[in-house]
Amino acid sequence: MSTLALRNVCKIYPGDVYAVKDFSMDINDGDFIIFVGPSGCGKSTTLRMIAGLEEISEGELWIDGELMNYVEPKERNLSMVFQNYALYPNMTVYDNIAYSLKIRKVPKAEIDRQVKEVANVLGLEKLLKRRPAALSGGQKQRVAIGSAIVRNPKILLMDEPLSNLDAKLRAQMRVELGRLHERLGATMIYVTHDQTEAMTLGTRIVVMKEGVIQQVDEPQVLYDHPVNLFVAGFIGSPAMNFADAAVRANADGHTELVLGNNGSSVSVQLGKEDAAILTGRKDGSYSNVTVGIRPEDIYTEEDIKLRNGKLRTNGKGIPVCVTTIEMLGVETMLFFQLAGKQFCARVAPENEVHTGDTIRIYFDQDKMHLFDTDTGLTLK
Repeated sequence: MSTLALRNVCKIYPGDVYAVKDFSMDINDGDFIIFVGPSGCGKSTTLRMIAGLEEISEGELWIDGELMNYVEPKERNLSMVFQNYALYPNMTVYDNIAYSLKIRKVPKAEIDRQVKEVANVLGLEKLLKRRPAALSGGQKQRVAIGSAIVRNPKILLMDEPLSNLDAKLRAQMRVELGRLHERLGATMIYVTHDQTEAMTLGTRIVVMKEGVIQQVDEPQVLYDHPVNLFVAGFIGSPAMNFADAAVRANADGHTELVLGNNGSSVSVQLGKEDAAILTGRKDGSYSNVTVGIRPEDIYTEEDIKLRNGKLRTNGKGIPVCVTTIEMLGVETMLFFQLAGKQFCARVAPENEVHTGDTIRIYFDQDKMHLFDTDTGLTLK
């Protein structure tokens, strides 16, 4: 078994600049862990500290129960796949994959067996005699992965390995990487800024911001239950819609949210459970919150009819004017202004809506998120 533990790991540059701060987590045997976040959040730096390519300023790194802080990279038995492939241009595919075995003095017959086995796993059997210049981007990346896994490392590290590929190749390689993980059962740590890669590949995702872990969870849990505004806005495409709202009691005594300012405000009445979250605090009620709603949780009247009315929505709906429409075949994106913010709704393609139409939209209240505006932390 190959397990990894990071305990309060920090990377500090001169001037007390923290690239990574108090990074702590346990990675179990067979996990496919994704580090995701915007550029400069510390995800690649964390990966390089695990690999031994960056010195750990504070904290501890343990692999299989052994402290690794001062162990040389070549002694850690890890393999790394880089963004730029890192292949030897003068060597064939066979020799690139075999190189790490040759320098370890593995017998020739065993090298041949292992290289052909890896080539079979990655679909490279017919390319073994080619050089990198004669390969496509996807083929080069498979060779780089083959070079990394042929020595059977304890943990496979990948630093944005698909970022140089076009959209179609990235989609194909995502599928191949998922199959490879299932077939090998290896422990993998993968860095990306692409949340689609994170959601489709990871058994667990680590969301980072400014060197600090924001949330570690399984992909669906992360999507459905973000712990704060940053995670909610970063995970999901199109992104979650947000609007600041004031909490008040309406004329009927029900709790409602007033989205936006007096110039462009709309009201959304809350159900009992949501109202209790905002008014049931021991130290008083919330007066202001941030509302979040994902595009697929906003509906038109046609969508509600398609669902046979089985939806808990916000009363009579909210009138909005559609400003832009994106038709994507299996779905349609509607863009409109609401409470002074641009909102996006992902609706069924059967909707006969045109730019400039005024329609009523409905929030699925069971899927509506509420955040503390001051702290950014989730309330629901």
